[in-house]
Amino acid sequence: FNEMADNVEDVLEQQRAFVADASHQLRNPLAALLLRIELLALELPEDNEEIASVRTEGKRLAEVLDDLLDLALAEHTEADLRITDIGALTAERVAAWTPTAQAKGVRLVGNCPPTTAWADPVTLSSALDAVIDNAVKFTPKEECVEVTVAADGDTSTVVVTDNGPGLTEEELARVGDRFWRSSRHQNIKGSGLGLSISRTLLAAGGGSISYGRHEPHGLTVTVSVPRNSPAV
Repeated sequence: FNEMADNVEDVLEQQRAFVADASHQLRNPLAALLLRIELLALELPEDNEEIASVRTEGKRLAEVLDDLLDLALAEHTEADLRITDIGALTAERVAAWTPTAQAKGVRLVGNCPPTTAWADPVTLSSALDAVIDNAVKFTPKEECVEVTVAADGDTSTVVVTDNGPGLTEEELARVGDRFWRSSRHQNIKGSGLGLSISRTLLAAGGGSISYGRHEPHGLTVTVSVPRNSPAV
């Protein structure tokens, strides 16, 4: 059994290394291709639809490669755990995403009282960025995204609630899977890797992420991190 487990781990490690290497190796050729597209666009009318379409798809591919590389790096990340005021940290992320929300006409509200937890500030910030980005992205204009920090026993939580279209029970079982996106949301920009990256980053520090329905419509994402050192 131990030998089989080691073999499985070796295969997974090879897959991670391949994803990281392939993503890195493809970035430079893609950057050169996008540059050539921009140079070609200078010779064509500004409203050329083909150039606009190729430019859009090229940028989307670049984002997917960046997310793949981020995921591969997250899987190799060792958490630098320390006592962290996740209330202050979350308030910073809410402030950072407020201009993006305002540009879309979405209200981003934070309730972030001082709350300590045992976490890696860098990886937790990255995880929250992905969750808040996802919430703002799927929330329609004039609706609200709420971010609430609280302590619950041995765990501190950051709950991000949006008023978007939400997910069905079947979809909730798949949210966070790599590249998965609801068939109803294929027109929304993104690679489908953001929440998967968040889960990987949180797991490195003993944290977790869960999803639930928000009534009457929307999604609730709960990020949980331990209040005590894993060594205790």
